[in-house]
Amino acid sequence: MRNKSFLKVFTQDFKPGILIPIVLVLFFITGCASKNSSKTNQSPVELKLIDERMTAVEEKIDKLYSRLSIIQFMVDNHEQMIKVTPSSEKTSEDKNLSVESLKPEETYLSPQKLYSRGIDFLKKKDYQNAIKTFDEFLDKYPNETLADNALYWKGESFYAQSYYDKSAEIFELVTTTYPDGTKCPDAMLKAGYSYLKLGNNKKAKESLQKVIKTWPFSNAAPKAQAKLKEIL
Repeated sequence: MRNKSFLKVFTQDFKPGILIPIVLVLFFITGCASKNSSKTNQSPVELKLIDERMTAVEEKIDKLYSRLSIIQFMVDNHEQMIKVTPSSEKTSEDKNLSVESLKPEETYLSPQKLYSRGIDFLKKKDYQNAIKTFDEFLDKYPNETLADNALYWKGESFYAQSYYDKSAEIFELVTTTYPDGTKCPDAMLKAGYSYLKLGNNKKAKESLQKVIKTWPFSNAAPKAQAKLKEIL
């Protein structure tokens, strides 16, 4: 009876691929045991020997069941891993793509390239990005040759948006921060223009006169002279 119960357990717990060879082995073992047990007129010694053999067979069946349970668990676990792996790999790839898409095109820009980027934004009338780029340039390269130019074009970006108070402030900052810079005459000229836009003729005259006095041979000087005549 116990052998039959084990066969029932095996048929419930194990898949056909593993079950078939197991059943064959068990039928062989239990068949031998049944054959021995079916003999009549057995002496007590023989019956005891048969009983011991049956007990040994049952112990072997128990061990076999335990081992096969482990094998079945490993098979099920492996199948589960096969099902999960493709989607996991896809998720990993998607994450890598997301990370790659967030990487900047260039991790380093030389002073010239960064300055040129700001000029490109300015030409496209993308003033916000132009200002941001010039600020980045001035933060990274405050002592570069193009620093006064970057500050000047930042002022022009505000002037183009009619933020004249801000542009006047930045243009004057060019002359005080970089007094030997090539953009000083133009910066002071545009400071005068900014003050005129604000209706502050007094500050405008001071700025224009400073251009003529400080940089008389610059290209900005005749422009300042012409604007002064308009005011007067």
